[in-house]
This record gives sequence, structure tokens and C-alpha cells, in this order.
Amino acid sequence: MNRTNWVNLTLKFRGTCIVCGKTINAGEKGQWSKGGGAVRHLSCGMLADQVIDLKKKLFEAMVRDDLVAAKEITQNILDIEPNEKEIFNLAQAFFDKWDFEGAIKLYEKILENNPKHIDAWMSMASALRYVKKYNEAVKVYKKIIKLQPKNLLEVNQMLVVVYIFEIKDHKKGITIVKQILKTITSPGFVSANLLNLLSRCAYSFAICGEYERAIKINERILSKNPENHQARFNKLHWLGELMMEQRSEKDALKIINKYLKNDPKFFVYQLKNHFYMRAGKEESAVDVYRAVMKEEPETDFDKLVKSNALLASNDQKTTMKFCKENIRKHDDFVTSHMLNVMGLAYEKQHKLREALKIYEKLRHMCEEQGVSNIEWLRKIASINERLGNDDAALATYVKVLEDDRDDKEMLVKVIQILKKRYKDSFLIFDYLKRLHGLYPNHNNFTMEYAKVLQEKGEYRKAIELYGPIAETYDPDEEYTEDGKMASLKIAECRFKMGETKLAYQLFSMLAKVDNKFKEAWDGVAKTANELGKRTEAERAIKKAANLEKYEFSRDKMGSDRVNNVHFTPTTSPQQPVERSLTKGPNVIQKPTFRYNPKTRMPSKGIEKTVLSNVDSLLNMDGGVLQIGFVDGKPIGLFNDLKLFPKKKRTYEEFEKNLREILHDRLSDPSISNAVRITFPKIHSITVCEMFIPKSSIPVYVITKNKDEEFYVRQKKELVRLAPKEQTAYIQDNFVEVD
Repeated sequence: MNRTNWVNLTLKFRGTCIVCGKTINAGEKGQWSKGGGAVRHLSCGMLADQVIDLKKKLFEAMVRDDLVAAKEITQNILDIEPNEKEIFNLAQAFFDKWDFEGAIKLYEKILENNPKHIDAWMSMASALRYVKKYNEAVKVYKKIIKLQPKNLLEVNQMLVVVYIFEIKDHKKGITIVKQILKTITSPGFVSANLLNLLSRCAYSFAICGEYERAIKINERILSKNPENHQARFNKLHWLGELMMEQRSEKDALKIINKYLKNDPKFFVYQLKNHFYMRAGKEESAVDVYRAVMKEEPETDFDKLVKSNALLASNDQKTTMKFCKENIRKHDDFVTSHMLNVMGLAYEKQHKLREALKIYEKLRHMCEEQGVSNIEWLRKIASINERLGNDDAALATYVKVLEDDRDDKEMLVKVIQILKKRYKDSFLIFDYLKRLHGLYPNHNNFTMEYAKVLQEKGEYRKAIELYGPIAETYDPDEEYTEDGKMASLKIAECRFKMGETKLAYQLFSMLAKVDNKFKEAWDGVAKTANELGKRTEAERAIKKAANLEKYEFSRDKMGSDRVNNVHFTPTTSPQQPVERSLTKGPNVIQKPTFRYNPKTRMPSKGIEKTVLSNVDSLLNMDGGVLQIGFVDGKPIGLFNDLKLFPKKKRTYEEFEKNLREILHDRLSDPSISNAVRITFPKIHSITVCEMFIPKSSIPVYVITKNKDEEFYVRQKKELVRLAPKEQTAYIQDNFVEVD
């Protein structure tokens, strides 16, 4: 009630205080409500009015996104009125504001008084997962099962996600999947969602490499619904993976025969194609592919397979015609698939506007069904960005975040476009704050967030964020650039806060440690001048100016072009005769680039091996690839040079050819610009060294079928990652704020 409705008086009757619940006897002083007839103690009334004021301030703080003030006000409210419902609502508000740590503390407060509050336990488990405290979240889920066994199935599904996708403990995840499977296949279990539950179990097994178990569950789904096209594609994919694991062709055939039951004709063709590719019989695989192209499909699934085959053949006209003829209004899966293939065909033709219309149509189809398909939104946003429609791309990326609010890639995309489009750091503040909340240990996100805080004048908050990163700075270590820059930023903040002497000391220390750190010398100049150290300030200004000239001249170095492929010059006409060979963990040696010693002819396979190794270094930490070595001993480039016409058997032509292939066969042609190529002599034998940097974006090898393959190195071996592994690797290693 509003405080103006209360009147102070001496009660003439006995009543119960609506605040504390205790009795107020007749003759005692208290407060009486004009409208409702309620009574309360004078002291309770003062506290209640105080809570009303605090709640008003709390609301204002939440609107301002001032979570520090909100936490303080919340604690004051709870000290006065520890109302469980109020606390829970506040906890949910903190959760929605991405302050998961703050929410967790409030959930704990609720659970101290009511340890059976299931909603608080469930929300706390989610908050713990957001801050990557997965083991604590597991304990909470197990507590929920004990408190409320009827939630077993729901909580077990969450535990599967935590173990398999977050903790990466597949063994424990599989154990729980088996429990779920036992429950949903028991005679008494009834659920309209049974097929979806079975599908989740199958997918979980497959993610853990348990393909045979996944296929067996998938067979149950197909037995209940033979027209489940997604289940049919899953079976095809998992059978292919299982077949690749077999030691011999005979074992692979056993697997095929074991699970091939009443499958469509083109399913069998596709499986045969996988089998021949596994056996290295490329001609037989191509024959199967040709058969698919010639034959008429019998089922909807056959049509789906044929549309994929046509798309891969790059016959865009036939692909479009086939897809248009087979769009089925009554079958959303078939229609969506055909439209998607058409969109991809337009993209292959670089007809981005036509592709955009297709994906927009797919999005509308999903919206009509009440479903938000994030993949279509991603495609729409990506194409808009490629077309230069930044505003449309931005709006769509924001739409994706409404459905998947912790999508790191989308948050970064929004930040990148806002920075490019509006040049206003304050617009990106909320997104950076969210990124930092989700990934508090990610230096790049933390530095960007702290930078905006610094620009807003919130220097102490910025220093708190820069501090832990600055502590990692070690002048003797090569890879502590973040620590160095964070130290510089702390010095800048101290200077802005009026702590000039301390700032001067920090700038001076950085300049002393790194004599070419221009920004540190700039800081020394400013702070020395403020402190009246004129001579030192002038010396620092000159030093910074000289460093600026050096940077300018270095950035203006010339470059060459070969067949319109831009690259920086790397071969010097006066190169040293001998130098030591590069050594280290990321050094790979290959005998030749294209020459096959068995056939004495150029080999696409050997060329592909070199490209795959280059790709693996680009996608990891960079490294060196050396050509012209066998068992660590130099044999030179003689055999590769023999493949050129006599007048072109030079190292310049070798480099030109190498760069052209890098340009044409890697998904990012500009990478060829960054690769440095030299031809050193080792024991008087000339070899080739390629210095490959770490790429800032994922890079793929483009195959002759125009597929894209993604390579990394694991335990010093070349490894091609499957699509799902690629996604996880790329999320962990490439999404950065520019």
C-alpha cells in the first residue's frame, strides 16, 4: 500500500501486524490503513516504507544496467525483508542481465531457507553452466533428482549435454544416455515425443563415436516412420563413418550388409560411393556417381540425394530445373531441402541476390510454422554482409541473438558491423559486456570491453579488468603481447585519474623493457611534461617520432603481382649462400611438391598432401613447411623443376607456380600473400622453405569436386576434422573481435 494511506494512532482494538505477523494489543501505538483496515507496528511501517524506496531505486538501477548498485540495493532489501518470491524474481532479473554470479548468490540465499525450491536449483544449474562451472552444475542436477525423482528424464537429458558437449566426458555421458534409453523403451513408457527422444539418444551416441549404437536406435525410428528423411540421412552418414573405421574392405562390407534393409535405391548408391572412396577406388566411385545422375529417383529420399548430386556436379541449370520440379507443398522437409539446394546453386553462380530471396522464403516458411530456424537467419545475414547491406545484416544477426543469446560468433559479428558502420564504441558496449560475461577469461573480449569502459571514463572498472591480463606480461617471453598492452592501458587510466607520478613510472618501465614500444614513449612524454621533467619529455617525444617514421616506412614496402595474384616479395637476389635450417615442433618436411617418384609425373595427390599440411599450419599456430627433404636429409628441388619447360626451370617459376596453387586451392586466396617463401642452401643443396602464419580465419582446402576440407595437426600428425569437430574447433580458435 502507498505510505499516504497509513495513519498513526493508538489502537482501540486488538489486531495482527501485516508485516511481521505478530499481535498488536489494544492501547498500543501502531498504523492503520484508511482503505483496507489493515494494521501494522510503527517500526514495521518504517521498514516497509524503506523497502518501497529501495525497490524503486533497484528498478532504476536495473534500467540503467548498473548491476553494482543493484546488488548493493538488493542486499539492503533482503536484510530488511527476506521475501523468497522477491529474491527469486531478483535472481531471475540478474540472470537475464547476464550477471550469472550475482544470480547464483541470490539462488543460494533462497535455498538456505528453502532447500526444496526446485526452480531455484534448476536456474542455478543453468547459471553455473554459463560461467563454466560444469562440475558444480552436475552436483546441482543430481540434487534435483534426489529431491524430485519425477524430473529424472528431463534432468538426465541436461546432464548428457553437460557431460558430452561441455565437460567432454563421453564415458559418463554415454552412461546417462543408456539410462534414458532404458526408460523411454520400457513397456510402460508413453510419450508423444518418443521419436524425438530416440533421435537425441542416437545423436549423442554418434557424437561420442558410438556409431553402431546410434544406427541401431535410428533403425527403431525408421521402423516407426520410414518417411523420416532426417533419420535416413543420419543412417547414411553414420554408416559411412562406421565403414571408415573398419580395418578391411571385407569388414566394411559386413557392416553394410548388416544394416542395409529396405533402404531407397539412391541410398544404396550413395553407400557404394562411400565404400569405393574408402577403398581408394576413385573410378568405381565416379561410376556410381554417374549412375545416380542418369537414373530416375523412385522415392522422395532418392530425389533429395539426386538434388545433392546435381549440385555437386556444378550443372546449375539442371539442378535448378530438378529442384523446381520436385518442390512438394505437402512435405516441408522436401520443399525446404529443394529450396536450400537452389539457394546454394545460386551462391555457386555468385548470384547472391537470388540466393537471398530463396533463404528469405525458407525463413518465412519456418515462421509460418512458429519455428525460428537460425541457420536460414545466418545465411541471410551473411549474404547481406557480403552484398554490403550492413544494416540488414546487423538486424538479422541481432535476430539470431534473440533465439541464441550466447552465440559468440553472432555477438562478434554484431560488434564488428557496429564498429565499421557507426564508429561509435558506446553502441557496442552492451554486446561487449555480454561477451565478457560469457567468456570472462577471453583476453580479447576483456580488453575490448575494458577499452570502452576506459573511453566512458570508468577508469577503476577498466583497471580491474586490465589487471589480471597485465600480470601475465613477461618481457622474456615472446607471446605476452596482451599483458604488455594491458599494462599500457593501466598506465593511461592512472594518468586520466590524476595519478601522474604512478603513470609515469609505469610508462617508463614499459619503455625501458621494450625500447621500440612507441605508445609507452608517448606516455613517458605526456607524464614527464606534467611532472615538469622537460628534458626527459623532449627526449621521449623524439624517440616516439623516430619510431613512428620507422613504422610508416615499413608499412609502405612495395609488392609484386603474378597473374593478378598479389603477394609480397620474398626471394632476394643476394640471399646468403648458407643458413641454418628452421627447427621446431611446427616444421614439416616433404620430398616434393608435385613430382611422383613412382610415375615420374606430376601428381595431384602429392600436391594435395602439401596443401593439406599448409592448411593444418594455417589453422593451428603457423609453422614452416620444407620441400626437398627425405628422412631429414636435403635432396633438393631437382625433380619438381623437371616438370617445368626447360626455359622455366627456375626457383622463381617454382615460387610462382606454388603461389598460384595456394591462391586457387585454399578457401581464402589472400593467404598466398602472407606466406613467405625462401630457397636456402643446405649443404650446397637448394631447398624450399615456406613460412606459414597462423590464419585469423578458418581456411579450407578446395578439392577437385569443389568440396572443402579442414585440416589441423594432432600429436604432430595431419588430421582432417569432420564437420561437427570443425565447428567446435573454429568456435574455440577463430572467433575474435577485430
